[in-house]
Amino acid sequence: MGLYEREYYHGERRFRIGLPMGPRWRTSAVAWLIGITVGAHFLQLILQSAGLPPVLDCVPSKVVGEFQIWRLLTAAFCHADLGHLFFNMLCLFFFGPQIEGLYGRRDFTVFYLAAAVIGNLAFTAAAYASGNIHQPVIGASGACYAVLVLCAFYFPRQIVLLLIIPMPLWFLSACFVLKDVIALLNPHADPLVAYVVHLAGAATGALHRLFDLRAGTLLARVARARARRRWRRTFQERIEADDGVPRDIEELEQRRLDRLLGKIHESGRESLSAEELAFLDRMSQRYRRRT
Repeated sequence: MGLYEREYYHGERRFRIGLPMGPRWRTSAVAWLIGITVGAHFLQLILQSAGLPPVLDCVPSKVVGEFQIWRLLTAAFCHADLGHLFFNMLCLFFFGPQIEGLYGRRDFTVFYLAAAVIGNLAFTAAAYASGNIHQPVIGASGACYAVLVLCAFYFPRQIVLLLIIPMPLWFLSACFVLKDVIALLNPHADPLVAYVVHLAGAATGALHRLFDLRAGTLLARVARARARRRWRRTFQERIEADDGVPRDIEELEQRRLDRLLGKIHESGRESLSAEELAFLDRMSQRYRRRT
């Protein structure tokens, strides 16, 4: 019987397209982030068409002056136009699943959102340093730069296509970072591009890899530090007596000695077991050494 005549081969043959997010894309953090970001963009368009004031973009004067700190996060879900949205989500779509596969959904989501907030914090600080505190910033570019650079640290030799030119991922990320460094130093650069946000995101990705700043790792470090403090405090509280016996153990032995002396008073020494008599001898020797 040939292979194609076997019963198990007669089932329906399905054609599947392999996507970077894999078969579990419905529960992927990358898919949810892309969906929320696309939805937020259209919500932004609706609010603009209704003539409502923008409340999601990051305006340094409002973040600091009016303490509207939610703008540091919500600005990452708003974009200037469809092109801005498309390229950021394209970066997240191709490189995000690789980091999510390494970190898991929770740690990847925390990393992405933290990179977005750090990028907008850097923009706010730079705005106050330059005095241009009313210039808003929107976009997920800082978080996407963080994902790109972190992916380049883990998979530096992965070949990617920039238009039609193949290159290793480390070289692509280095080109993007170098481009933004040059633009930041150029006084004639496009003022509408937040190069500080890009570079802060790239730095977040690099530091995240160098110092392993995953949320799960940080929580484990905090738990270990607390455990060490508890043990240290426990041993410090166990102050030893002159003969080397910890105070807490000595207190327990003293209570047992009192019970045995009460038992002797009521029933005589003959009521004690051999182990209890040995304990009495040991305690009497200890007190004689002290005196």
